[in-house]
Parts: sequence; C-alpha cells; structure tokens
Amino acid sequence: MRRDRAPGATLPTMTPWASIDLYCERLDPGLLAEPLNLVSNAAFFIAAFMGALWLRAQPSPHRALWALPLIAACIGVGSSLFHSVATGWALIADVVPIGLYLVTYLGVTTRLLLRFSWKQVFAAYAAFLGVNAACILLISGESVGGSQGYFGSAATLFALGVGLRHSHPRPSRLFLYAGALFCLSLTCRSVDAMLCASIPLGTHWAWHILNGAVVACTLRAAIMLDAHRSSSAIVPLVPGAAPDSSSRP
Repeated sequence: MRRDRAPGATLPTMTPWASIDLYCERLDPGLLAEPLNLVSNAAFFIAAFMGALWLRAQPSPHRALWALPLIAACIGVGSSLFHSVATGWALIADVVPIGLYLVTYLGVTTRLLLRFSWKQVFAAYAAFLGVNAACILLISGESVGGSQGYFGSAATLFALGVGLRHSHPRPSRLFLYAGALFCLSLTCRSVDAMLCASIPLGTHWAWHILNGAVVACTLRAAIMLDAHRSSSAIVPLVPGAAPDSSSRP
C-alpha cells in the first residue's frame, strides 16, 4: 500500500490531540499504523538495559551516571508513544527525553567525568546550542527532513572523540564510532519522506536502531571515563580544567 500524499501534511495545524503524519510508514491514524517505527524502539530499551548492566559491573560508579540509562529508556517510551498514537502531545513526549539525554550527558561528561571548570562547561553548552541554532537557521528543514536540529549532536560526538584521543583513547574511539553511526542515522531520518514512493515503509525505523547503538556507545564511553576517574586523576581535556582531587560521591 502506497501513500497518496507527502508525510508531514498535518504538522502545520498540530494540536495536542490532532493526528500527525510525519513518516512514510503511517498511512492512517491507527495505533499500529507504524509497526516498524514502533518495534524498532526496542533498540533504546536494549541500550538502557546494557548501560544498567555495565554500571552494575562497576565497583563504585558515580551516582549521576544512573540517570543516563533511565533517560535512554524514557526515549524508548516517548518514541513508542509517538509512533503509536501520533498526536501533538505524543510528539512532545518523543522529543523531550531526547533533549534531556543530550543536555544531561553533556553536563555529566564535562563537569563530573572530565572535571571541566564551570566556565568551560558553560562554553561547551554554548557551543552545542550555537551549532544547533546555526543549523536550524541556515539549513532548510525540508531539505533534511527536519533533522537540522540534530547536527550539533553529531558535531559534539566528534569533538569529544577528537579531544580525548590522547588522554582517553578507548572512550575517544567510542565517541567517534557514535558520531559516524549518528551521521548514518541522521541520513536515514532525513531521506524518509523523500523515499516514500520507492520505499513505502520508509527509513525512520533505521534511525531508531542506529540511535540505539549511538546511545549504547555513549553510555559505555561515559562508564569508561568514570572508571578512569575512579582509579587516577584525569588529565584535563582543556587547559585550566579543575583537577580531579575531590572525593567521589
């Protein structure tokens, strides 16, 4: 069965209870109208479960790290809601956990694990938000399927990978892998609407699966950084970062 209209047609008149059609797979407002997009959210739950297992295996992980797999599971819940009921309120439930994971991860990594000073943490947030804002303003949403707001996340992953390549080579590689996977997942998200005619099921489901792998990589990298932090003082990523002399909670 093929659609006779472009996805996203109902978004401009979105209300909390209005049905939203954003992806190729959805052909009607039914709860199971996006089976692949719905089932593929299992990738987030698997990543969250693996993150929890990795944390349990650590002798004394930083308590703040437990928030990350919890939020990762919330991403799966929110996305599952949106790809089942597909309404305005469900879209909010979809995007809020993603934003929360990004903001929390950046703060936990820079301040708690890499011991950035507060000025450097604020600079990292400013750079992250600045790149995202620039992409949103300068790149047409139609040309990338509304994915321009995620470009800053890809840049952040590569920045962490490059910045940590000497002091923390193993987490560095994971960040670079995550960046490459995220670029691939962004491509799948961006071309979904463009390929409806040739791929009726779309490609958004691949965005979920690949992002589950991205989340798993970032969770593993954070746990590796925490293990290093617990065993020795970390060489600051940026000159002037606070020394790691405090006791662990």
